[in-house]
Amino acid sequence: MITKESAESLALSEEKKAYAIIKANDLMLGVESIINLLSS
Repeated sequence: MITKESAESLALSEEKKAYAIIKANDLMLGVESIINLLSS
């Protein structure tokens, strides 16, 4: 579960793909444009 503020900052919607990145005890969510930026 994430906060409403986090969902809004990522502009999440039912139609948009989101990815979960799990590292140790932390969970990070990202949208495709952010994932592409980080992988370049």
